[in-house]
Amino acid sequence: MAAPGVRTATRWWSVYRLPRWLREVVLVGAIYGAYELSRGLQNGAVAVATRNGRDILHWERALDLAPEKLLTHALISVTPLAVAAAYFYSTMHYIITPVVLIWMYRCHAKQYRTARTALAFSTILGLVVFYLVPTAPPRLLRNAGIPDALFDVRHWGWWGGEGSVPRGLGGLTNQFAAMPSLHVGWALWCGFLLARYASRRYVKVLGVLYPLATTFVVLATGNHYLLDAVAGAVVMALGAGLALVAKSALTRFRARRAARPADRPVAASSQADRARTDTNHPGPARLHADRIVDADRSAPGAAWDDSQHAAAARH
Repeated sequence: MAAPGVRTATRWWSVYRLPRWLREVVLVGAIYGAYELSRGLQNGAVAVATRNGRDILHWERALDLAPEKLLTHALISVTPLAVAAAYFYSTMHYIITPVVLIWMYRCHAKQYRTARTALAFSTILGLVVFYLVPTAPPRLLRNAGIPDALFDVRHWGWWGGEGSVPRGLGGLTNQFAAMPSLHVGWALWCGFLLARYASRRYVKVLGVLYPLATTFVVLATGNHYLLDAVAGAVVMALGAGLALVAKSALTRFRARRAARPADRPVAASSQADRARTDTNHPGPARLHADRIVDADRSAPGAAWDDSQHAAAARH
């Protein structure tokens, strides 16, 4: 049985600690808040971000892997499709991800923690790259021939010429966080989990289509390069790898921690068992002493001596 102080401390902790679901909300909210706030750390690096964007576009064109111009012109030529893509870019990233996160928490609790950790690690890696490599999106490169699809259909929504944020709030976000594309990274995370754990076939199909549609939208709206999308996939893969490593390390740590305190109770119980054994089953020394006493009592005159001692005791 634990000491009274230990039991009291345990009750105190159980009363004041947050429920698990609330702790998860706080953790995910902190990650998302860090994502949004850190996007503005490099807003002043306009020249560096523009140069990095032009370098990426140059590398793509040198490899004949620059579909951004073709896709954006094709998109804005069909206004309904451009409006749909603008709404997709402005909303789905912030709706599908938390929905999948809650679904994993409710329906696949065993896999939830690893999935959440993978998302957290990939987001942190993305924030580091945002800070180290500020990159202007294609739509902000002058003379690149890549229009801003969201700005072209701005009268159909709340956005203006500063990405998907409402008009007048562009200063709250980082316009130079194109590399890597966390839109694509998070979409791959959602798509993999849906395709892997959903029980309905059409949900699995949606899980495959969602990251493909996201990649098309971020390229066709002029918000990301193709290499940004590739980098987003790499960041998500690295985050998943780190999550698996962390899970393995935590499992080994818990196993060692569970084995360590078990040594003391076993030793204590073994000592108690030996004490009880000594009482119930006397050892050789005690048996020898008992035999000597019995032999003395059975010797001639022993009965008379015992009676004499008894009589002396009565007087």
